[in-house]
Amino acid sequence: VTPDYKGWMLFFYDNGKCAKVPLSSYETKQNRRKLLKAYSDKAELAIFTTNNRLLLVGSALIPEKTTRDTAGVSVVALKKNAKIARVTLAEGLELNDAPRYRVRTLPAAGAILKDDDRAEQLTL
Repeated sequence: VTPDYKGWMLFFYDNGKCAKVPLSSYETKQNRRKLLKAYSDKAELAIFTTNNRLLLVGSALIPEKTTRDTAGVSVVALKKNAKIARVTLAEGLELNDAPRYRVRTLPAAGAILKDDDRAEQLTL
């Protein structure tokens, strides 16, 4: 629930772009459904691509856009035929060498995911 409409929404597109839109652009005087757990104002995001690359990006690096229908800015420099596969919070990832994947400027290609970082956690 956001009673004050502070913070941002991040929209990722498979072409490597991301739009960071302030929640204030969604504020209306009409009653509407509440957005639950819709954003995090300070988060490190893990962006996985289809060509086996990973980027760790701080949400503060993504510039804010003022309109809701923005096409976004380039976050991931993608190779031909590559796309963003998924975006998650980096908080729960168990990476052996996290600084290897962390980027300081955008757009970035990221680093190739190592085998020991790629292993999925086994469950019974």
